[in-house]
Amino acid sequence: MDYITWVFVLSNCILIFNLLVFFIKFKNKKNPVSLTNYPKVTIMVPFFNEPYDVMEKTLEAIEELSYPGIVSLHLIDDGSTNGCPKQVEEWLKQSRKWQYSLMRLPENTGAKGKAMDCALDFVDDNTQVVGVIDSDTCLRPNALTQSIDVLFSKESHAAVCGFVVPKRRPSLINSIQYFEHIGMFTAIKQVQDHFGMVSVMAGAFTLHKASVVKQLGGWGEWLVEDIAWTWKARARGHTTGYAPEAVADTVCPNTVVSLFKQRRRWARGRIEATKASWGISKLKTVMTLSLQYLHFQMALAPVFAVILLSASTFILGLSPFMMFMLVLNVLSFTLLSIITFLQLRSRLLLRLCQLPICLFINIIVGFLFLPATLIGIVDELVNTDKQWLTR
Repeated sequence: MDYITWVFVLSNCILIFNLLVFFIKFKNKKNPVSLTNYPKVTIMVPFFNEPYDVMEKTLEAIEELSYPGIVSLHLIDDGSTNGCPKQVEEWLKQSRKWQYSLMRLPENTGAKGKAMDCALDFVDDNTQVVGVIDSDTCLRPNALTQSIDVLFSKESHAAVCGFVVPKRRPSLINSIQYFEHIGMFTAIKQVQDHFGMVSVMAGAFTLHKASVVKQLGGWGEWLVEDIAWTWKARARGHTTGYAPEAVADTVCPNTVVSLFKQRRRWARGRIEATKASWGISKLKTVMTLSLQYLHFQMALAPVFAVILLSASTFILGLSPFMMFMLVLNVLSFTLLSIITFLQLRSRLLLRLCQLPICLFINIIVGFLFLPATLIGIVDELVNTDKQWLTR
């Protein structure tokens, strides 16, 4: 067989394996066992020039959490120049359900991970879980409890992320991100969770075992801290998990430029993560890369299928075997997306008429973000200055 055929055979094997694992999890869904005693959780909420109305919604959502244990929060003002910090101070003067502290850094650190590191020294010894919530992310009432149950369902778990969903807005940019998150992103994470190898912790809502944070250190050395820390934990022999019932609604980029910059930063973060992990364990890095490949393969498989189908038809001629591979590739991807959509239908109040939209967006999204991905990879390879880009 030629190289193109081998590529499609391998890609289809990966997709079909992905589909089988996901189908088994879908049919044999088991909720984690609730804990008898819930640990103390310390949550960091870094913010920089956040509009106060957005920040207030995040804080009010935290107040509504139905967590049975103790929660303390460090609100980290990363050198804001607007009026948000003073308004937060006023908010804190009122009686609150949880324990809060406001840390004001004199100037912007340039990276979320550096701001988080500044608060690590103030995490007390009784804390068993260190959480991170973005200042524009609202947890649903049971999100913290659900994610804690998953975090302690395995002794080997270092961290667990929740199911982050973009808040709906009436725009094309928002719809693309919304259906991407409830489609491909969710499917990949659930397959990776089966192996304890979720390769990207959603930075908007993640919980870490405090003991592992003490062992590995913080996040400040990386531009994309959530990816790199996860891979470092994996290289040290820890597992990572996903809590699909722990829903968090977040604000996503609302312009083409800001979305492009975000995906550029994410792509650079994957290379950062590979380098951080490779120096610790080459074998575990390769294992993590194998499941990270699901992201690229699922994102780009339909695009490559169409391109190669056209090329094969008009240039090379299309064999029956190649035709079968191409059809199987797109069919596997479609089935995976349908199962994911149906799984989330009741939780997110999705309508069946939205299914074709979800399928179409998940087919084209890999192609749309490919330029940003390639530029981000080059950024890290040539070691350009690290900038947050969307701040």
